[in-house]
Amino acid sequence: ICSSNNYSPAPWMSEVQPNPGTIWYWVREGSSPAPPPMGGDPCSEDGQTLTNSGVVSLGDYANSMSCSWNVECHGGPVTLSFQEFATESNFDFVYVDNDASSLGQGQLGTFHGTSVPGPITSTGSTMSIRFTSDGSVTMDGFTGVAACPPPPDPCESTVTLLGSSAI
Repeated sequence: ICSSNNYSPAPWMSEVQPNPGTIWYWVREGSSPAPPPMGGDPCSEDGQTLTNSGVVSLGDYANSMSCSWNVECHGGPVTLSFQEFATESNFDFVYVDNDASSLGQGQLGTFHGTSVPGPITSTGSTMSIRFTSDGSVTMDGFTGVAACPPPPDPCESTVTLLGSSAI
């Protein structure tokens, strides 16, 4: 916990309120932090993999970009909620799909412009997000949280025995 006023959330964190347990990165003002090392660079060939929730964010993007995020939940669907959204209308797109095999098809939605999309939920336990920009005009980008349902509480679950098993 940082108590000094000389610290602030890293620029790539924006004003996101992540799920409990999400790691916050704090940096001294005026420094140039690197993005979080976990999961890889979303704009590399392999993209970024997020397991059991994470931040999907790309601010002040460049021309001719192609970035991707693959989210995997252990125990339910993925819900993507954008807090900020600004891409060049009709030219720079965010495609949201159920999985990496359909990456870029926009099964769950294709978004562009400055209207913040409503929550998007996958039909299975994975979601793939792809961003592409054309060769001119850029905007502020987007920030969203990909959330997974919490795992069931083993202390409140019912155990059903099959056959004549005993505990």
